[in-house]
Amino acid sequence: RQKFMFLPEEHNDFIFAVVFEELGLVGAGLIMLIFALLVGGGLSTLLVSLWQGLMRVGYSGFCLDMARRRQPQLETLFRAFPQAGSVLLTQLLVFVFRFLWGCLLGVGAFVLISVIAMIFFSAPFLALPLILCVYIALLLGILWVTLRYELVDFLIADQGLTGMDAIRESKRLMQGNYGRLFTLKLSFFGWYLLEIGVILAVLITGLLSFGLQLANAADSSDALAALVVPALGFLALFGLACIALSIFNLWLTPYVTGTKALFYDWTQGIDSTLPPSGGGDGG
Repeated sequence: RQKFMFLPEEHNDFIFAVVFEELGLVGAGLIMLIFALLVGGGLSTLLVSLWQGLMRVGYSGFCLDMARRRQPQLETLFRAFPQAGSVLLTQLLVFVFRFLWGCLLGVGAFVLISVIAMIFFSAPFLALPLILCVYIALLLGILWVTLRYELVDFLIADQGLTGMDAIRESKRLMQGNYGRLFTLKLSFFGWYLLEIGVILAVLITGLLSFGLQLANAADSSDALAALVVPALGFLALFGLACIALSIFNLWLTPYVTGTKALFYDWTQGIDSTLPPSGGGDGG
């Protein structure tokens, strides 16, 4: 359908010309704004990810200095920037390897589950335990893939290794230490569970309160105005919870990264004592 007959062959024209014809200047401008926000959001997300990747290496070096009882300098946080290209390439390789291993494990698990389902189609009581074993093996495989590259950032910060050298050295250091690092990371599970619990508690409380206000507003003559105050209250409560968790992470993140730095030193043989105990009583 055409409004002003400006497009005699609209089925041959660009989609935006048809949209402009149908929605006018305001509608077309709104679509351009949405497209610009999507592109700008994607670019900003990419830039933030690159920045975080470089800062993560610097922060690993910063915590490594603290673990070695050195006085870390502020410029340590930016030690990865002079070799930003090779550092980002290394992190890209780690992502690609993890992704490919994840795809391989996922496809293998899917094939095994399909074969089990076909073989034990008439005996589901036998198929369910086998499928459960496949899922457990898949989780263990994903965990193995994740942990084998865990020391790459420390190797970049400490030894300046990049590319496949850092990846191979991380795999070498992790040989025989997967269980230790998993136990170490598991000791912090309680702290992460606490954060998730706080967020869920805030969401449930806010949604229940908002739901009650919504039910009361249904009988009100001005329903929109009656919903503004509880909506703003929910947003304020959620914002305060996010601020509180951010402050909490200012303590938790150095704790976790510093403990991983001690583990890295232990794999290097720098510390001859037992591996760090991790989260302690709080975890």
